[in-house]
Amino acid sequence: MLLDWVTADGAQKTQRLLAIKSTEQLAVLIDIFDEALMPYEIPLPDLLDAGENGDFRFLKDDPYAPAAVDSKVPEKHLLRMERIWGLIRPIVELPDGGMFDAKRRFQMIQEISAQHRIPLVSLYRYLRRFWKRGQTKNALLPDYKNCGAPGEERALGQTKRGRPHGLTKNDGVERGVNVGPDDKRIIELGMRLFYENSKAPNPPSLRRAYHLLRQKYYSPGFMLNGGVRTPTHAPAHETPTYGQVIYWYRKQKGLARAIKAREGIKRFNLRHRAIGGDAAAGAFGPGSVLQFDSTIPNINLVSELDPNRRIGRPVLYFGIDVFSRMISGFAITLEEESYVAAMLALENVLADLIDFHRREEKPMWWRMFDRADAIPEELRDDPGCIEGIQAIGSTATEKQSLVQTYSFDPSQECKLAAGDRFRMMFTYNLEPLLPSRPRAFGLSMAHQWPS
Repeated sequence: MLLDWVTADGAQKTQRLLAIKSTEQLAVLIDIFDEALMPYEIPLPDLLDAGENGDFRFLKDDPYAPAAVDSKVPEKHLLRMERIWGLIRPIVELPDGGMFDAKRRFQMIQEISAQHRIPLVSLYRYLRRFWKRGQTKNALLPDYKNCGAPGEERALGQTKRGRPHGLTKNDGVERGVNVGPDDKRIIELGMRLFYENSKAPNPPSLRRAYHLLRQKYYSPGFMLNGGVRTPTHAPAHETPTYGQVIYWYRKQKGLARAIKAREGIKRFNLRHRAIGGDAAAGAFGPGSVLQFDSTIPNINLVSELDPNRRIGRPVLYFGIDVFSRMISGFAITLEEESYVAAMLALENVLADLIDFHRREEKPMWWRMFDRADAIPEELRDDPGCIEGIQAIGSTATEKQSLVQTYSFDPSQECKLAAGDRFRMMFTYNLEPLLPSRPRAFGLSMAHQWPS
């Protein structure tokens, strides 16, 4: 409970009511804005009289209370809160309001400080934060959000800002420079000259641009090296470091503007721009939305008739299902990119490819279609085929099957055996059963199928 006081001199003071000792008729208060003041007691009748006289008012909203812990609180903040709570919990749980008794509180703080090697001032700071923010465990969450000054540039002084130089940690001698207005101007000019050259065939990297910048703007003079006039470099600790240059360059220029200046707007939109939305949001299921794209592979095709003749690079078209992100069809052409050529990929997307993939998985299907197009001489040399068979007589009924006898030339090789199933050339849907091995003289090869 917060009490907003108005003193006799017109100043305002905000206090939090921590506890009421009814047996002793005392109220325990703490000043919200006093960094060193500990809780103190006043007579409860005096507090009630002040309230009746209008010397203070109760604040309905508590702006100093911590927010509830949610998923946005980092894990390391929660761990720090639990660690602090583990330190002050014995003090908070002292019986009979012992945490407001200065003597008992000090004894417990000394024990905890000696046990955990925590400074006394740190424990007192944790307790004041606990009391001022509503006496809840969430009050112990760290205030890292208030650290620093986001968006505000530090004032330039004699002491180097940021991380100390590596050699400073060894000998204690301060090194390094603070980047001032002149250095910022040099960084802007140097990067524009050496880095932001989108028309250069081989523009230098950031590291190379930094060295060129130092050589041009931070060179104290020249020296003769083998008769050649060579620029000298200032000591590294007397010029901005690579990290400082990159930091200020991107801060002044902005990352997006820097990339546009170096690579151009077209390449920036192709490779670096932010994604404005999700194409899959408009797809309610597989096949509902298709996207087509084309690219030119980094390969060259040659003529089948003359391998020494190059015919060019093909164009590859893809039809992509937006919902599943899978390639639903593609096409390869030698024509230039066009709507008509892209329709070949669309045709493959809409075609019934189940039989195609089924045949693709089984090489025997390809052999079957090759045999269907083969000439009689090729079938005669294929041991898996019988060429030139002729039916003898009509079919006969045997149990529930029809039996047909054929004749063929016995000089051709054949590896068919009894029990094999085979296919007839005139129909691929019929799979008869061979009941016996073809005879050497070729007069009684029979097969049967259900009637």
